[in-house]
Amino acid sequence: MQEVRRMMNFFHNMKLIPKNFVVAGIVDTLKSDPEAGAQKVFDLADKFVTDEAMIELLEEVKDAYYSRSSVRMYLKNLIYNTNKSALNHFLNNLVVKHLIDGAELREEIGQKLGKQIPYSFILNIGAGKKTMPEKEISRLVDEAKALGLHFIIVSGTGLNHPGFWAVCEKNSDVQFLVFSRMKEINGAVCQRLEAFPNIVPLIIAGTDPEGDMSPLKASGLLFGTLSETKPENFEAVTSDACVLPYIRQGSRISFFVTSKEAAINPDELLRIKHRIDYIRQVRPYITVHVESEKNGLEGHLHFEELIKDRVFQTKIPEIGPDLGKKKLVELF
Repeated sequence: MQEVRRMMNFFHNMKLIPKNFVVAGIVDTLKSDPEAGAQKVFDLADKFVTDEAMIELLEEVKDAYYSRSSVRMYLKNLIYNTNKSALNHFLNNLVVKHLIDGAELREEIGQKLGKQIPYSFILNIGAGKKTMPEKEISRLVDEAKALGLHFIIVSGTGLNHPGFWAVCEKNSDVQFLVFSRMKEINGAVCQRLEAFPNIVPLIIAGTDPEGDMSPLKASGLLFGTLSETKPENFEAVTSDACVLPYIRQGSRISFFVTSKEAAINPDELLRIKHRIDYIRQVRPYITVHVESEKNGLEGHLHFEELIKDRVFQTKIPEIGPDLGKKKLVELF
């Protein structure tokens, strides 16, 4: 009875206190007691997440957390090796802004417009002469927030674009996952990234990240890897010889990207998916498989996962520098 009363008080307090303060308290708990903090994250999500697909996905996460030691080890590694500001921003932007408040807004706008607002999108800011100006990047991020999107993937020359950094500084309530190359990231860039906890580099890695990731780990930054995956290289890029060094150097998430354009035969694709699922099951590492529309890491991305006998599918559209004056919502 006392436990029930505590839970009722917890939910009552969450209604009265702004959710960002709730998350700040959760981060403090996570740092001192990861298991208690994880339970508070689940309680927060259970109370406020209303999107049916997200509820099923969260149930899968909870089941994995309680049944797999590798998932609990992952959480402890994440908490102990991530600086408090980065962790606080990530939870606020992903859980509160994107999954809770943002989901309601996306559903409301989607119903009014008669279209599906995606869970996220890829902002391709381009390169060279086709690079988006800061004003255009800023406009698209503002429009994304108005649609309830606070989780944006960035391709192109993000970390080499001064205007992109300026947009990130003005939008601390958006979490940017930025495609990067390790050779672009040195000690000075890591020091700068510490002041931008809403930027998560995704290092284009494959079997060779072209550099040492330890400065990222030493700074307590959240980061991950992104590997173009093909039938001829998937055994190498998903091997322990490749994956374990990334984990030891601080990478916390890995995207394995296959190509629809490459027309990988079903048996080969199934082998790749089984190997990725194996990593997810036994290593303290979040692994995600997505398919790109084109060869390489270009074009729309497609995510598909079997969750409790239901296939969860979503398209992550790419918005490039040639959009003209179109509004973001017109491109979904």
